Amino acid sequence: MITVYGPNGETIQVNKRAIDAWLLDNPEWSLDNPKTIGIDESEITEEVTIGEPESTDTDTGKGDVVVAPPPASDITKNILEEYEKGVYYSGVPNIILNPNWDGKNVETKYVPAQVAYPGIELIPSYEGDLYLNAPNFNAVNIASFQELLEDAGYLKGDYNPGSNDGPTKQAIRAWFLDVNGFRFNSYETGQNNNIDPVQFLGNQINNRFTSALEVAREESAEFSKNVDRGKFLRENLQSAIGNRRDFTNNELNAFRDIANELIDEEIRNNLKMTEYKIKKDFGKIPTEEEFAADEAAPLFDEPLSDLFPEPEAGMSASEEFMKKVEPLFKSFRDRPERAERAEQNFQNVNRSILGGSMRIR
Repeated sequence: MITVYGPNGETIQVNKRAIDAWLLDNPEWSLDNPKTIGIDESEITEEVTIGEPESTDTDTGKGDVVVAPPPASDITKNILEEYEKGVYYSGVPNIILNPNWDGKNVETKYVPAQVAYPGIELIPSYEGDLYLNAPNFNAVNIASFQELLEDAGYLKGDYNPGSNDGPTKQAIRAWFLDVNGFRFNSYETGQNNNIDPVQFLGNQINNRFTSALEVAREESAEFSKNVDRGKFLRENLQSAIGNRRDFTNNELNAFRDIANELIDEEIRNNLKMTEYKIKKDFGKIPTEEEFAADEAAPLFDEPLSDLFPEPEAGMSASEEFMKKVEPLFKSFRDRPERAERAEQNFQNVNRSILGGSMRIR
């Protein structure tokens, strides 16, 4: 539809496919807005006043002309009045380019987000200071919620557990800013998702938790790829044999699989310990009952503590290698000592026969 302007400033909407024929039949009407002739739109500031346009009901009998809907409703005026009173919606611009702008009427070029997307629900900025003042929040519930804000990355630094203090209010304002931004972006892309704020908070926690796990697993895989397995095998095999001789290539090949298996086991065990520490860092996971007052869905399908039970004490690949391999070379390592004891026993027998004193070591 295209807006056309009458000789007295009235406007109507005409089907763009029939605009040429309609203008020929109505030469007193024009596509040029008499109010904007000579106005440079580049000089228009961001402050826009939205008023009630004049409109007329015109029907040509051809079905090409429709009544122009008022672009500024009462809710638009209320929203603008709220802005003037200091009511803001952080995370979205105060006014945006009207996605339904006809390209002609500058009075409707910029509108608040609620006018552009009538179904969008935005949280006023002042709610960040009032959210935890609700009756369902006592000191215990506030402390639990502060843990969630911390896990989601909003609450940082020092704060007073159980108190709706300055850092906590700032964290909630940052949380609501992201919620508004998410809703605004969803309406811009046609998804129209007024996500529940608590669900959004749970998603943030889940995303940060998942990201931390992915980083830990990537670092573990990188370490497994770059660890010097040959050095591990040579040093530990030499310790098992002792200093009387060096290891052989056959011995290296014989014990390489054992060394690799033990290295991989230590890496897996270290990863389990890291995953468990990440779980501990994220603290207590909310249950459905904790959010019953908000009628919110549980943030996770299962408690995080069930995902990663506490692992057993860590193992050392070097220690386990020595336990497996060192006994195989015990006889070789003990041979010099046995030979020395045998020589000493022989000398003692001779001295006993010859009447000399025995040497006791």
